[in-house]
Amino acid sequence: MRKTILLLSVSLLLSCSKDKELIDLKLDNDVKDNVDVASLVDPTENELRKYFDIEITQDIDKAANNILTIRETKKIESKELSIEEAIIETKDVDKGIITIKVSGKFGKKNFSKKQYTFFDFAQKPYDSYMANRAYMRWKPQFEGNPAQLTDIDFDTFYRLKKSDLLTIEELSKWVDLYSSNPNANIYKYTAEDLKNTKIIEARYKGEAFNFRIKYKNETSKDISLNFNKNEYYKKKVVLDKEEIKKYYVQGVHQEFSGFFGNLVKISDDFNLELMYDNANLNKSGNSISCHFSLSTKTDEKLAEFEYLFTGFKPLSDLSEELVIKTTNELDQYMQRSLLKTPDGDVAEKVKRSLQHWIKMTQIGVIRKDDVINTLGSDLVIRLPNNQLALKLYLKSISLGNYSVDALVPLSTRVLHQDILLINPYFQVNSAVKKEGKLIVEVELYNVNEESLNNVKRQIEIRL
Repeated sequence: MRKTILLLSVSLLLSCSKDKELIDLKLDNDVKDNVDVASLVDPTENELRKYFDIEITQDIDKAANNILTIRETKKIESKELSIEEAIIETKDVDKGIITIKVSGKFGKKNFSKKQYTFFDFAQKPYDSYMANRAYMRWKPQFEGNPAQLTDIDFDTFYRLKKSDLLTIEELSKWVDLYSSNPNANIYKYTAEDLKNTKIIEARYKGEAFNFRIKYKNETSKDISLNFNKNEYYKKKVVLDKEEIKKYYVQGVHQEFSGFFGNLVKISDDFNLELMYDNANLNKSGNSISCHFSLSTKTDEKLAEFEYLFTGFKPLSDLSEELVIKTTNELDQYMQRSLLKTPDGDVAEKVKRSLQHWIKMTQIGVIRKDDVINTLGSDLVIRLPNNQLALKLYLKSISLGNYSVDALVPLSTRVLHQDILLINPYFQVNSAVKKEGKLIVEVELYNVNEESLNNVKRQIEIRL
């Protein structure tokens, strides 16, 4: 009896196992069939809209351009879609419809000349709406600052008053023209629409162009298009980068009214005037900002704007340009001071009197320009290799509401006044007395409230 029950149990288990295998096999086959079927269907209209990037646009011209140009393989709904050919059969602007025939491959299936129709593009308004509801927008690449980014010849239009300069063909390089239906659907003028459009009036008022256009036989209301003439005329003042890098910022700021005209390039058609008679120095940025007024030669004001001067010579250039020489006065002073001091290291003794004797040195800054060659020996230091340095002297100058000591050029030429070394701090690194000479290494470590590195000079003093 027990054997019989055991045999029946084993038989039942084997039977269930076989049934499960049959069921699993059937399910696997069904899945494979479904996968094969799914991979062998044509793309839907919505899938093609995604491929051509037209699923949300109402611009029929943009959609048509995408259909004719986009060809790369894209992954749409987990399958790869590639288009080999797309032909536009009809493009009905009035109804907002495009019909195309497309060939390509979607997943594992090739399809050929399959027809699709795309609806819901903005329908073209009636002619009266095309004009009366027209407005303009800068193209996306220009809208941030059209006055700076476009090539519109605003000066000829505004200063020379040639209003016929701006045609719709010219303006369409930078501007898109739109209209709308009463249902508020936006419609963008097509190339064909622009052929039937012309500007009949163009003015500039209130930081904007004001246009009136004519579409076919319909005339628009005033159409405003923002344009900042101050930003436009700012382009007429071009920073001379090669010239500005010849000068140090501190002195230029101090004598800015005499300098700025040499640091910019500007047409002879304009006068450039410094407003508020001041400029702002940014030491950390090594720059100067100011406000300019630009006017015609007949003093008609055109614009005013803030302008930034950058690219000045850094103070670190003093490591190559600073000159420190001994003088007869310094030689005699050190002779008396070290008369009974034996040869050797005398740094500590020389350091104690640094603030006194440094004023006896001849300090200069190397300069290369056409003017320095015309100056006499009382104003320049002549160096080997035909180099010349402007002689400096210590002077008390006004800086805001207080006075400071500064090294300034003996030359009074305006273009030499950029050299302005306010409150220079020196230190003695070494001093050795040897065989009738005193060899001192001096370092300029701070000037114009800026720390310097490696601005060191060796002075040979005759004892």
